[in-house]
Formats: sequence, structure tokens, C-alpha cells
Amino acid sequence: IAHFFFECIVEDLASTVDHALFSVVGEFTWDKGSFDTNATVTVQEPRLKAATSQDVTSGDAHDLVTYSAAIQHGPLSGHPAFDLTVESDLDASLALVEGSVSAQIDAEPACSLCLVVSGNSPGDATVQVTLGKLLLGQVLTVTWKARLVEMVQAAAVVPVSSTVTWDSSPFDVDGATGRLASHSSPPSKLSVNPPSLALRL
Repeated sequence: IAHFFFECIVEDLASTVDHALFSVVGEFTWDKGSFDTNATVTVQEPRLKAATSQDVTSGDAHDLVTYSAAIQHGPLSGHPAFDLTVESDLDASLALVEGSVSAQIDAEPACSLCLVVSGNSPGDATVQVTLGKLLLGQVLTVTWKARLVEMVQAAAVVPVSSTVTWDSSPFDVDGATGRLASHSSPPSKLSVNPPSLALRL
């Protein structure tokens, strides 16, 4: 019995979508004849989802708030995700605390493969973290701190959401083919305390 092994790379085409079927045909020829055999390949795409949370539900000017963006594979995801970028644009009512952005995968104390692109330098107003690969079952958590600004409007609601973009290939991909995907979390909402007045006689 002879066994033949070969590898194929699914091309970066617009038709290469999740659950697409491709046939691989092999032809074997020898001195007394030939025969064909085929196999079906199912495309599996990563599907990520983002969720944003905060450690308090309400606050006032100068209060410190810790935010977290959790990135994980959804139930229909079938493949590792590559070239991840996690971003969050802070509301004007918040001021990012310099040097507070960190990332971790699962229970690791820090993500050595993550890169904080924005958020830890003076003047940064956005959070941006990149990661080369997120395996099935892994959870990437990005954490940062922000303060409510002095002129925050009383009784306002401050929304903060996060967006993750990724692709399905460890190789360079063409964004025009649809290989780039993204998901934005529902906003996490912080209520600013209403003014409190006391009457003294």
C-alpha cells in the first residue's frame, strides 16, 4: 500500500467564504492504467466577538474607571484568528490614564505577544492593541483606566465600546477579498451622578 501526502493552501479569493466547499482531485497513472480520486475541503473561518465592561456603574468628575475588552471566539468559529487589532475610542467625558493599558491571554499575567500601539504614551486618546494569533478557546483581555473629566455633564450616560478586526490567514491578505472581518461590542454605559443639593436652615 502506497500513501501519498500533499498540502494545499486555500487562495485568498472573494469566493473563499465560511463553509465553502472545494474539491481536490488526484490522478494516479501507472504503466497499466490510471484512476482518479477526490476529496472535499470545507473552509472554516474564525468568528470573534468583543465584549466591553467596566468596574463601576456610576461616577462623578475625577473618578477612576477600569475598562476591559474581552475578545473570544464565537460558538460558530472554526479556525484560529490572525492579525488581531483591538481598538476603543474614549468618549469625550473620559481621559485615558497614561500607561494603564495592558493585555493578557486567559490567566497569563501578561501577553508577551501583544503590542500596545496606543494608550500608554502621553496624549493618547484611544486604546489600540495588536496580536498576531488567537487560538480557538483562548480569550484576549485588554484593560485600561480612565478618569471622568472635570467638566463632565451631570446625569449624563458615558458609552464605551470596543472593536476587534482580524483575518483568517497567517499570510498577508487582501482586504478587498473580504478576508478582513470585524466585530464591535455593545457599549458599556457609565452613569454620571446627578447633582446633589442639601438645604440647611
